This record gives sequence, structure tokens and C-alpha cells, in this order.
Amino acid sequence: VALAGSLAFAESSDGGLRQRAADALQILDHEAAWVLSRQACAEAPNDPEAHALGATAALKLKRYPEADAEASQAISLGLDAPFLHQIRSEALHRQGRDAEALAEAERALALNPDSAESRFRRAAALGGLGRRAEGLEDLRRASELDPRFLSFYEEARGRPPAPAPVRWAWALAMLGGALLMG
Repeated sequence: VALAGSLAFAESSDGGLRQRAADALQILDHEAAWVLSRQACAEAPNDPEAHALGATAALKLKRYPEADAEASQAISLGLDAPFLHQIRSEALHRQGRDAEALAEAERALALNPDSAESRFRRAAALGGLGRRAEGLEDLRRASELDPRFLSFYEEARGRPPAPAPVRWAWALAMLGGALLMG
């Protein structure tokens, strides 16, 4: 009887919704995971795991502000895990907020210095800040820790440095002038 009562509670509580959200993520149904995590958070707003699931689903759906907000909420509720800082770092980077993305990647690395994913996130943020040499070093280290990152390192290493934004603006101005004169 106690077991049956526990099972009924699990089906109707936020834990059941949370598990269903996790299951949806496992089968790559990110939209369902997002909806279920929202329901779990509505029923238990102080459940950091529900917010972490929401952050993961939002990131997969490219809903970067929501991913950042959900990961931040999970962290503030006491779930200070490297993957949440990685989610925040990617979400912030995708929004062009690279200084903040770098800080989050560094928080993830402080929690787990041997994380290839955290090094990859830091490399992306450094690249966004124009710090190519440092980013390449993080990509190299990430590829040593996890061979899945080797292709990213090889591609970045073979790519010439991006021109400075000021040069692009100058080149466009010159091109526009040449077209008008021409």
C-alpha cells in the first residue's frame, strides 16, 4: 500500500514531470522536454533539476535567452554544476555576449578543470572577443581531452585570423565609394 501510494505520488508530482522531461531529452524530443520542464517548474518553482532540464531543452531549441535564464535559476537554487555554466556560456555566446560567456566558461572550468566541453566553450567566447591565440590553445587542449573536438581545432588552426571589424567597415566604405564613382 505504501509503495502504491508512492507510485501514485510520483506520477502526479513534479518528479514525474521532471522524469518525463528527462525522457523526452533522451529521445531528442526537445520541444516536449521544454513543455514538460515548464510544467515541472510551475509545480515546483524551487526545483533546480527541473530548471536544469529546461535549460538543456531551451539550448537544444536555440532559445538562448530562456536557456540562460533557466540555467541561472538552477544555479541560484543550489545546483552549481559545470554543465549549467556551459549552457550559460553557449547561450550568452550565441547572443553576442562573449565577455559574460567567458566568465561562465571559466566558472565551469573552476568546477572541473579537465572538461573538454568547458574548454570548448571558453575557446568560443575567446574567439568572439578576438582573442584567437588563447582560443586556439583551449581548442587544442579540448581536443587532447576529447577527440570529438579535434575537427574543431584543426579547422580553426587552418583558418586565417578574421579581419578586424574596423577594416571591414573601411573596406565597405571604399567599395561603396568606388561603386559610386564608377
